[in-house]
Amino acid sequence: MPRSSLLTGLACIWIATSRLAWGEAPTPASAPTPPPASPMTLPQALQAAETNSPTLRAAQFQSKEAWESYLSAQHIPPLTLTIGALTGSNTIVTTNGLSYDVNVQLQQEFGPINNQAWQARVAQRAWEAAEANVVETRATLVQNVKDAFYGLLVAQENRTLAKETLDLANDIYEKSKKRYDAGAGPRMDLVSAQIQLASSQQAMLTAQSAVNQAHITLDGLLAPQTSGELEGSMVLPDVPTDLDKLTRLAHDTRGLMRSAQANVQQALDQVHQVGSLRNPSPSFFFDYDLVNTSLYSYGLNISIPIVDWGQLRHQIRNARETVGEKRANLEQTTINIDGAVAAALDNYRTALQNASTFQTQVLEPSETLMKMTQAGFDKGALTYLQVLTAEQTLKGARAQYESLLQSGHQALDALEASVGTTLEGDHR
Repeated sequence: MPRSSLLTGLACIWIATSRLAWGEAPTPASAPTPPPASPMTLPQALQAAETNSPTLRAAQFQSKEAWESYLSAQHIPPLTLTIGALTGSNTIVTTNGLSYDVNVQLQQEFGPINNQAWQARVAQRAWEAAEANVVETRATLVQNVKDAFYGLLVAQENRTLAKETLDLANDIYEKSKKRYDAGAGPRMDLVSAQIQLASSQQAMLTAQSAVNQAHITLDGLLAPQTSGELEGSMVLPDVPTDLDKLTRLAHDTRGLMRSAQANVQQALDQVHQVGSLRNPSPSFFFDYDLVNTSLYSYGLNISIPIVDWGQLRHQIRNARETVGEKRANLEQTTINIDGAVAAALDNYRTALQNASTFQTQVLEPSETLMKMTQAGFDKGALTYLQVLTAEQTLKGARAQYESLLQSGHQALDALEASVGTTLEGDHR
């Protein structure tokens, strides 16, 4: 083996063993998790999203960081150890009568009186705001997953309807062609059947593309897990629709509201924390001579700010202005949440009304028409083409109704997001 190849091989082995020795095993690239064998339900999709969401994990890490900052603020500064050595041409520079000295000093700073307590309260409010951000991030994720889930569910149903419509168009075309070839039907029926078949084929391609796009949207929220086929009900559940109650619920549960409230309290506490910088600052020290071990000293120092040249005064003013800013933000947040709840509730009521009206005035009459046409055909009073036309009308009505139900679920998702909690049971 050439020497260069041998050296290259040894270098590769050394690098690999070094990485393993330092616990640096290479991490394989993450690959998409295959979809589950059985259809995925909404609770499973939500669990996968909460487990895998980088955005939610980032918010949770931010909360943990804020919690550690709060714990840190509850403790006094660390005890410091200083070792010093002195030497000179005479004994003036030392305290032990020699021309050199080595001593050890322990010093504990406590900071301004009450400042630490207020720092801890400020850090606690920051943690509360971070926790509220986790709640808001999770609520946004849940809304996005529900929207994507029901979007894919409707896309799957529309694909099924498109397949049934395509089969029906094929049936109509075959029967029209046989009638035309036998001289029992006009050419116009054959041409119409050909146009209907081509249109149905195009609709099938469009429906499959919609399923693919819906999969991409949902899988982006579940990554690296993939969704596969879904299982769920499109029935719109009964939920509270009292605006006042929903608004009060939003004030209690929305992460945005809790974060804005915590920011106001943090600003108020910060005024006190900055003001406490005017307080005396005690410190303790202990000095021990390593050359003459009989010499030591200890004492308590108190540092008192006696003249403020404007720094503290303006810091306090700044903190007070921050309180005004956070209160204004809280007021605006309240207005935004109230408006969002009212708008989402109105959209949901409208979606419910549209779905109900369509069901009673379009879908159910289409079902009745189909039954009447089938009965007429059975008695010989109607042609088969009339039966197929009635069936196409029914399938079109079903597709529109599914679309209206999807709009209803999206409106409900937006309403739950504006309130900050689920408004109905786990049957959804």
